[in-house]
Amino acid sequence: MMIVVTIVPIYQIVNSKSKEDFFKKYFPIYAIIFFISCLALLIQNKFNELSMQMITTAFLTAMLSWVWLFKTEK
Repeated sequence: MMIVVTIVPIYQIVNSKSKEDFFKKYFPIYAIIFFISCLALLIQNKFNELSMQMITTAFLTAMLSWVWLFKTEK
């Protein structure tokens, strides 16, 4: 769900010619903000094992989705 809300709208807006530039400019910002958000959730949930697994999976999926969606053909 998080991917649909945060990544797909951005992907739809970006022109295919500027995908690589967009990725290089905004991926680090997104990754830092999302990492801090995930870390805050883990701390709030007192590092509960189930929460840790779910949040880690969401983080890795979101990061890989950026790579999959914004990968350019070379």
